[in-house]
Amino acid sequence: MPICLMTAITITKAIGIDRKGNPYGFPVLIGGKDMFRKWLALVIGLLLTCSVTGYAASQQPYLLKSVLSIGVGETYVLGDVPDGTWSVSDSSIADVAEGRVIGKKNGTVTVTAQNAEGKAASCKVTVKQAPSEVKLSKSVLTLGVGESFRLSAIVPEGTAAAVRKFYTSNSHVLQMTKTDWTAEFTAVRRGVAWVTVKLYNGLEASCRVTVKQAPSEVELSRHVITMKKGETVRLSAIVPDGTGAALRTFRSSNSAILKMTKTDWTGEFTAVNTGTAWVTVRLYNGVEQSCRVIVKVGKKVYLSPSNQNGNLYAYGNTNEMAQCNRIAEAAKAALERCGFDVKKAPAGQNMYTSIEQSNRWDADLHMPIHTNAHGMGYLSNGTMCMVYRKSAVAMSMAEPIYRAVQSITPGSYDYGIIARPELAELNKTDAVAVYVEVDFHDVPSIAKWLIDHPVEIGEAIAKGVCSAYGVRYTSPV
Repeated sequence: MPICLMTAITITKAIGIDRKGNPYGFPVLIGGKDMFRKWLALVIGLLLTCSVTGYAASQQPYLLKSVLSIGVGETYVLGDVPDGTWSVSDSSIADVAEGRVIGKKNGTVTVTAQNAEGKAASCKVTVKQAPSEVKLSKSVLTLGVGESFRLSAIVPEGTAAAVRKFYTSNSHVLQMTKTDWTAEFTAVRRGVAWVTVKLYNGLEASCRVTVKQAPSEVELSRHVITMKKGETVRLSAIVPDGTGAALRTFRSSNSAILKMTKTDWTGEFTAVNTGTAWVTVRLYNGVEQSCRVIVKVGKKVYLSPSNQNGNLYAYGNTNEMAQCNRIAEAAKAALERCGFDVKKAPAGQNMYTSIEQSNRWDADLHMPIHTNAHGMGYLSNGTMCMVYRKSAVAMSMAEPIYRAVQSITPGSYDYGIIARPELAELNKTDAVAVYVEVDFHDVPSIAKWLIDHPVEIGEAIAKGVCSAYGVRYTSPV
């Protein structure tokens, strides 16, 4: 019956119309009984004029799956289509009756449901061999009280089982929240229970679940790690005795530095860039712990500041040794921040001792740091870098360092890179050596600038080294 008519009848009965059509229960409106009926019909007609076709019949049949794999001999209910018809493209592979599909032999068919209105829906059904065994994703598991977990059932390749029913041996210990296809359950109190899966052909597999107290803390196997770019490290999380936590999720504070390659149970990560990041483990109950990870370039830089305290500055009552040590300290801090291993010679150390230390340490880059003097007063200015010889390797290091330092110094003369094979710190070091002459300290204005800018010079040296090695420069915080 149309909804408008059903509603009209309901409303008419509600307001009270007797068998003769006379209204009761309400005052008779002005105009009498006939006028009342006319107004009532008009209002109902305006408000409820409609036409509804049966909803269920007009819809496409609903199937639980559009793609399905079942085993030979397995029955699966695809859906229920009242007054509908079911068909299968090849009855030798599978049969269907009232929505129940039965696998008969290996192969693929299309099962179609059609309702009374002619609307149809289909499911692609693949029939595979019945499984000869089943395994669970875990056979032994320890949880903490309040922790939830999911188990999946695995059948051999080339076999299928659409129906996988799970149950627990003790619902007081484990409360099942999902029992079909995957098992989802929550540990509700301490104890031991078994979670079992059963296939349509009677095959079973079980997992022993021990429930312990929820952890109040968690420790990591390491708290500080220093690693080189490209290295991979694994961390494990440890909970106190007598407690349990199956879910231990790891994350990196900066994926541009540390890329997590495994985040469940153990934290495995790879250093992809230099810098500092934190790896944090979080348990199911919110308890966390972190490890600080410092990623270095894996390159060693030996800084050898001038020991020439007799070379006086034209300004500030200071000397070359004092100021070059300040520059070297700033360069050391900047290079370490950017991930380099750095060793700086002590102030005033003999040059040959520094050469020996650099070689024994197996440095990759040896860098003497000096300021220059020419004896020509204001005619002397500019940055200079020196190498043993202008080989491709030496120039690949010297050029970016020279450009970085020369770009900030006040001197305007472009000395560039000069070969000085007679200098001991260039010809006796095993590492590639770049000898930096920052600028001329015998010019008062430049001397003052050198005194006032040791950090800027150190940062410029670090930028040049980073550029030479293709490492990202990290600015100071």
